[in-house]
Amino acid sequence: MGLISVILISDEDQREDKLVSDSAAILPNSEKQEDPVYLKPSEVLRTLTFYQIWIAFFSLCLTNSLFDNFSKTYRLTFINDDHFFAWVGILANIFNGAGRIVWGIVYDKLNFKRTYLIMVVIIGSVTACLPVLPYLDAPMIVLKVLYGILMVSLYGSFPGIYAIVAAAVSNAFGHKYYQANFGLLFSNAVCYCILIIVFTKVPAIYAFLGYTGMFLVAAGIAALGIIISLLLPKRLTCQESLNKVMFS
Repeated sequence: MGLISVILISDEDQREDKLVSDSAAILPNSEKQEDPVYLKPSEVLRTLTFYQIWIAFFSLCLTNSLFDNFSKTYRLTFINDDHFFAWVGILANIFNGAGRIVWGIVYDKLNFKRTYLIMVVIIGSVTACLPVLPYLDAPMIVLKVLYGILMVSLYGSFPGIYAIVAAAVSNAFGHKYYQANFGLLFSNAVCYCILIIVFTKVPAIYAFLGYTGMFLVAAGIAALGIIISLLLPKRLTCQESLNKVMFS
């Protein structure tokens, strides 16, 4: 099936070039647009905008990884019901898929800065609330409902970062070198994987922080994303990125 789909995919670059040339031929000289600006990976790496998006992406990836590593054992400290966890998992997967669509729509209505800010506030707030659950003097059914709400909120929000950073890279640096430019963002995996190894394999860290400290650290890392998002330009464009070249 994959081979068939590859064969059926048209050459997007050739089709786009044809559309652009046709449009240029139709429009009178007074209405012809200037040539679009595209940034190569070597140029992208010299812009401040790239590193702002990189840190914003990194903060949520690290928060997500910390959450994934500790949430499965943490939930067993106050809820012991595999059947319930199975249902929560099903709902979380539904929200996981639907969340990407919803956040993409939100991005279209707003912009990267505002959409990311909403997303990171939700993720940071929910992650910070997780350690509170075992200390609530509430019936088990209430704890289960609250836990379920927090889980679907997180799983509906985390995947949205992939939808909006993809669009942000295209808007900020152009779509001609999009694949390479987007791939540069995933260099953050090296950094957050090293930190995850430190957090999970150094016993002294967990002994000192415990589950509460780990989730608060994760929320604090999300807060870093809030700071970075406030520094982002309101509108991501190639020209705006070129105006923020840090070195030649």
